Amino acid sequence: MHDALDVFSDAQDLAQVVGSYLSDKSVDMWGGQTTRPTTVLGNTPVLDWGRGNELAVDITVNTTFTGASGTVLVELIMADNEALSTNVVSLSQAPGGSITVGIPVASLIAGYKFRISATLPLGLSKRFLGVRYNIFTTTMTTGKMDAFL
Repeated sequence: MHDALDVFSDAQDLAQVVGSYLSDKSVDMWGGQTTRPTTVLGNTPVLDWGRGNELAVDITVNTTFTGASGTVLVELIMADNEALSTNVVSLSQAPGGSITVGIPVASLIAGYKFRISATLPLGLSKRFLGVRYNIFTTTMTTGKMDAFL
């Protein structure tokens, strides 16, 4: 069971053509406030979820993928808007390395966990956090993902 406010994808369908797809949800790192939280004196406090207690990022295949020789790469991203489309910054990616290499479809079976940063990285300067799924080589005919904090 996960807090609904900390979910990026809940059985998000990624039976898609080659391309990049954003998680269907994002996490508001400012807790719903319209401006960055400040102290009583108006100072900007250290508001960095990557500090202090570790918050794990869990990205798991919900439904087995199929799609010839396709691959999937997952990125943890932050952005200025809830739709994750303005001033997007990639924080980390799984499996790492080149942005054009992903996990082969043969490995993407239900329960497979992407090895992305085990905890939120330092430097979360934007308001919204989410996930970007990159599908390479060929169309995926089935496949769903779960992603959450």
